[in-house]
Amino acid sequence: MPVERGRAHARGPGDGLDAEVGPTRPLAGLVARRMLALAGPLQGRRILATGVGGGVGQLLIQLAVAEGAKITAVAAHGQPTEHMAALGVEIALGIESLGSDPFDIVLESVGGDPGSKAACTLRPGGQYVWFGQASGNPISLDFFRLLQGGTSLPLRHFVYSDGDGSCDAEDMAALLALASHGKLQVEIGHRGDFSSAGPLLKEMSTGRLRGKAVVSTG
Repeated sequence: MPVERGRAHARGPGDGLDAEVGPTRPLAGLVARRMLALAGPLQGRRILATGVGGGVGQLLIQLAVAEGAKITAVAAHGQPTEHMAALGVEIALGIESLGSDPFDIVLESVGGDPGSKAACTLRPGGQYVWFGQASGNPISLDFFRLLQGGTSLPLRHFVYSDGDGSCDAEDMAALLALASHGKLQVEIGHRGDFSSAGPLLKEMSTGRLRGKAVVSTG
């Protein structure tokens, strides 16, 4: 009796992804991808990024490196940075440790004193993209300090809802393709079941959780 052969499965952009970790990428990945698109071509440009331990920050770094940017990441003492250094990212432990070379783009999500000082690291006409305030403290910009450095400051307050959603499918396909080839890694800071959700949400609200959380029903 002839055997009917099944149709070959067409490989999709998300094939090969861990089903448990895969859902940690979409929203943070879309935010990171669209923010970098806002900044324009990245090849050879110097970028300073703060808040790189968060869900958006860690993907932002990887996407920017893939586009050819030269990135300096501001990390906190004790924060794991080996994975970023392996990508060729320069690590700065605080804004004060930066050299004098200006940046083309600042991607800022911490707020407070670090976010305020980051504005003074821009070259004249550089872009300051503000997409968060993890510290809970607002940035404070000193007009005269910026003036002394000869720095004009185009500041863009970025929120995901700026887009109309028309590119969601295209952007998701690009993210899934990178992830399935191991080029878009996510740090998991917590794994647990729903019984851990209460304490976990408190930890996340204070910014103490690094990376993403995976909560299962099992």
